[in-house]
Amino acid sequence: MYDWLMLTSIACLIVITFSGTFLLNRARKNIDQQTLEIKRSTEQLKAIPESVTWEMHSKLNEMKDRLKLSWRIFMFVRRQRKKRKLKKRMMS
Repeated sequence: MYDWLMLTSIACLIVITFSGTFLLNRARKNIDQQTLEIKRSTEQLKAIPESVTWEMHSKLNEMKDRLKLSWRIFMFVRRQRKKRKLKKRMMS
């Protein structure tokens, strides 16, 4: 009885050890693959020429300028409307 119990416990330990090493190897491979992908992506980002980033910044600045201009126009129209309303109230 004790022999079978001992053999089954040893077999369970062996199975657990093999499965643990298998899972650790699998996890290590996944981590290595992810680090390689991260390295590749950072290299690709570094490979982007500065002219592209400069164009992006110039477009962004252009959009900001347009937004500022449109906001100024909006505020001007708003002030004019308020002035007209005040004049109408004063006249009536």
